Amino acid sequence: IGERHYGNDEISALGYCFFSNPHCLQTALPEENRSAILGFIRSASVGGSALSTIIYGFLGEIFPLYITFSVGSAISLIPMFYLCFHSQTKSFIIEHGN
Repeated sequence: IGERHYGNDEISALGYCFFSNPHCLQTALPEENRSAILGFIRSASVGGSALSTIIYGFLGEIFPLYITFSVGSAISLIPMFYLCFHSQTKSFIIEHGN
């Protein structure tokens, strides 16, 4: 049986679309800063995943898991909606999309 992930699934999917698609992000970045920016994004992604797991673990000991995951999902919707409806994000996707 597959592992069930709770919480930031929407943000992870949206982040994957923007930051893991080599064509979309790499063509938009200046060549002289490309490796530093992509390295920082990758490090922040891995570090954020590890940190969120630890935080969910501590909060899961204090509060019921359904409350912990519901609040985490609600919080993750804020930047997702911001990215989805931001005019510069929309123009970036149209300009640099596949």
